Amino acid sequence: MGQDGSDIKYFETKAIDSTFIGKSVHIDFYNNSFAARKIDTVEIIVNNRPIKFIEHRQDDGLNNWFSRQCLTAMNYNEQEQLKIVKAVIIRVTEDSILVSNYFELHNKKNEPLPGKSFIQENWVDKKIISMVLVKSESCCK
Repeated sequence: MGQDGSDIKYFETKAIDSTFIGKSVHIDFYNNSFAARKIDTVEIIVNNRPIKFIEHRQDDGLNNWFSRQCLTAMNYNEQEQLKIVKAVIIRVTEDSILVSNYFELHNKKNEPLPGKSFIQENWVDKKIISMVLVKSESCCK
């Protein structure tokens, strides 16, 4: 029997509570995107500007690596690619989750641009969340 190489645990939104504060996560919006079944887009305010992001999910049911998941901006600019490479849960309410989104800018070769990373807090309505992907080594037990 072999083991898979996953370092992600999947949680339904209703399971997310204050015990998840401080955990590194990716949010799966609208539809369950596991195994890239349905890739969604979501609009997130970045520096007071609405930016549309598309989910980038690399999971095949066996080898699902947290670092390979991200959201990629569809309408940022032509010279740089903006990605949300992870989020950290800051606060959980009945209706929403406050996260610190970790943004990276990449060049056209998909290489991170040094000194261009930034963090921004965003509220996410639980109604638009399908699943929360938690990095398993930091996951609740």
